[in-house]
Amino acid sequence: LGDDHIIVFAGAAQDQTMSNEVFVLNLSSWTWKKIDPITSEVPVPRASPCMCALDENTCVVFGGATPSATAGLEGLNDLWLLKTDIEKGGVSWEQLDIPESSSIPPGRNAATLMPINLEGNEGCRSFLLSGGWAPFVTTHNDSFLLKVTTTS
Repeated sequence: LGDDHIIVFAGAAQDQTMSNEVFVLNLSSWTWKKIDPITSEVPVPRASPCMCALDENTCVVFGGATPSATAGLEGLNDLWLLKTDIEKGGVSWEQLDIPESSSIPPGRNAATLMPINLEGNEGCRSFLLSGGWAPFVTTHNDSFLLKVTTTS
């Protein structure tokens, strides 16, 4: 975020324990800081979500994988905004609703999410979601366009 911070969210340990923690790396001092949530709503622990900066303080987070109720891993297709206040050391989460008329990507982890510029897209940021895999089931060879509109 910005020119001097990188945000890291989620992950899995060697023992397959999943995390939903947020850390920030200050690129000027090369120091790490854990940022705790200030909202009660937070994403479930997961591995390999994709994340991309929306602005200087906000990231868009999609998917990842979480332990399945039966066995193995289950791909997620939820969409979140992660809003940071690095100076105060807090992060707020907001789960975004995807309109029912939209083509919702199937759950996946290890996908890529990157910003793209589209002409005539004023008041809206666009992101390209590509690939990933449904854990131990299939590799996705598809792409989806995500448009995020900010409201005041």
